Amino acid sequence: MTQNQPSLDAYVKYGRRCIQLALMFIVIFSIIALLGYSKLDAINALPKLMALLPIFIIFTVVWLQSFKKKNGITNGSAALKAMFADELRSQSINKAYRAAFIVIIVAQIPFSLLLNVSALTNQAVILGITTLVFGTTTFLSFFLYFDR
Repeated sequence: MTQNQPSLDAYVKYGRRCIQLALMFIVIFSIIALLGYSKLDAINALPKLMALLPIFIIFTVVWLQSFKKKNGITNGSAALKAMFADELRSQSINKAYRAAFIVIIVAQIPFSLLLNVSALTNQAVILGITTLVFGTTTFLSFFLYFDR
């Protein structure tokens, strides 16, 4: 294949890298939010993490753009549309939805029990945020596992 006509595999690799980076962003933002909410003065890592966050974002954007340029990936190509219309990808998404839904429903029991015995305030808000973050990371992880 020439540089002007990237293969479907290049688009799939690019999509997987984007999902992996989204997963890393969610985990990093969750850690920063947890450290910010914990109110522990012994942990003074929050300012350092906040300072490194823009550098991480710039690095990942440059990394993705260089991968796109190296493989000749464009946004409106027919191969990109074929990747999204792929039947195996649709099955992977459906399997990931089902598996993540079951994991989230089962995970509500330990989340609720842990928050019930903790001395934290706003337990319903913390449970909701934990469910959203855990659900998103679970779905993306299962999608990466089930996809090709």
